[in-house]
Parts: sequence; structure tokens; C-alpha cells
Amino acid sequence: MIRLIQNELMKQNGRVGTWVMLGLIVALTFLTATVVHNAPDFDMFESNWRDNLEADILYYQEFTGEEPFAEEQILLAKYRLNNDLPPAYAMPNSAWTFVTNSNGLLMLVSLFIIAIAATIVSSEFKQGTIKLLLVRPPSRIKILLSKYITVLIYMLVFVTTLWLSSLLFGAMFFGFDEQASFLHIVNGDVQERGYGLQSILVFVAHLPMTMLLATLAFAISSMFSSDIMAIAISIASQFLGLVANVMLLEFYDWAIILPFVNDLSQYVTEGGPISSLTNPLFSAIVLFVYWLLFLSVALYVFKKREIKPS
Repeated sequence: MIRLIQNELMKQNGRVGTWVMLGLIVALTFLTATVVHNAPDFDMFESNWRDNLEADILYYQEFTGEEPFAEEQILLAKYRLNNDLPPAYAMPNSAWTFVTNSNGLLMLVSLFIIAIAATIVSSEFKQGTIKLLLVRPPSRIKILLSKYITVLIYMLVFVTTLWLSSLLFGAMFFGFDEQASFLHIVNGDVQERGYGLQSILVFVAHLPMTMLLATLAFAISSMFSSDIMAIAISIASQFLGLVANVMLLEFYDWAIILPFVNDLSQYVTEGGPISSLTNPLFSAIVLFVYWLLFLSVALYVFKKREIKPS
């Protein structure tokens, strides 16, 4: 298995597209840091952060009793006022806050991983090398798993590249001098968390959904030998899945078992969970079941199907 994985890594490293994607991650991170560094400072908004928080409290009080999110926002605002802790927008940017806010680029990383997952199998069919690959002693299951593990390795490499480049450019442009405190609520109590730890948690929490989308693309590619179909369905799921899932959640409680309702990143960001009916353990179990389903179907179909080069 190790030799198969090494072989897949060598093939993927030999593709120009792989290095182009890595270069784009670094380049866009640098561009983002440049834009943020040169953006105008809203001194008035930053200096009036106490007034802003007091206004937020009055606003959210209108929704208390209806939305748990409103009560949490009131708790957080009062904690900042009582402990003289300005929110992130009222403090100068630092390397750690920049890293945390760079999580938006994780969507780009997800697209790149979907592309790799969708082509790593279908490319063998297009090049006519699939039968040469399957006449070797390793079973079909091992061959397919080696490709899937390769996809996961690249997912970790790309995410780590984004985190490290964000930290590097964040340090270059903003330094480590000042650091806002990220606040979160545990069992009704407000707790502080450094943005260094917060940045790691945000990136790690995005991994399961990225892995699930990559597994979906990998499964479709393995079953139908079509990278276009795999990429299209996976990208459509990424951009439309959350909206569709949340709309269903408005009308049906059973929608809590849908995948995008259970994105683990919602539990480590300020927005909070989409539904009060979910929790981190429940969401992790739901995502695991979907992951196991996608991968099992891919392995079963690939093992049973008749292989014909396209």
C-alpha cells in the first residue's frame, strides 16, 4: 500500500496543475494581505466600539426568547464591556487575526481538492492506463484506496500551505504586537481564546466538510469515470448545498441530518450553530456516516464494474 501511495504522489507531483494550485494559494494569500494592509482605517468606528456594543445589546434584546443566538450575543457584548475587551474590528490587525480571517480562502482550497479527487481516477481511464494498473498484483480496493489517501494527503498539504502562508504574510504586514481575544460560550459561560489557537481550530474544523466534498467527487469519478460530472456535482453541492439545507431546515426538523447543516466550522466561529438541535458530536457522527457511505459505494462499484478504457 505504501508503495502504491508513493507512486500516486509521484504522478500527482509530476502534474503542472498541482504546482499551479499551490502557487495560487500562496499568491492569493499575499494579495489578500496586501489589500487588508492598504485598506483605509475606520478610526471612528474603532474608537466607538463601546457605543457599538451597547447598540448591539439593544438590538438583540428584541429577539431574546425567540433566538438563542441573540442571548449569546448579548452575553458576549456585556463581557467585552465589563472586561474592557475591544472586538477584533476595533483593534489593529495582527498576524493571528489575519490567519483566522483567511479561512475564507479555504473554499478555494476545497475547489482544488475536488479537482484532484475528480481527476485522479478518471485520468487513468482517459489515458488508457487503467487496465495496466489493474493487472498488477494489488487488489482493486488497495489501488483505489491508495488514490484516495493521496487525495487526503494533498488536502492536508494545501490547507497547511494556506495556514503557513497566511501566518508568514500576516507577520510581514501586521506583526504579532496586539491580539484581540476571541470569545465563545461554554455551558452559558463566556470564555476567552487566543486567536492563535482560534486560527488552528477554524482550519481544522473546515477539514471534515472539505474531506466529504472530496470524497463525493472521488466516488462519482470512480463510478462513472467522468471528472466533469464529479467536479460539477461537488462544486454545485458546495455552493448550493448550504442554502438548500438551511431552507429545508426552516420547514422540517429532519433536515438536521443533512450534511451542510452539520459543518463543524459553525461550532468554532462567532455565528454559532445553524440549528439548536445539533451539537458537535451529533454533527461529527452525521458527517462520518455520509463519508462512509460515499467511500463504501465508490469501493463497491469500482470493485464490481467491468473496466473499459474510455
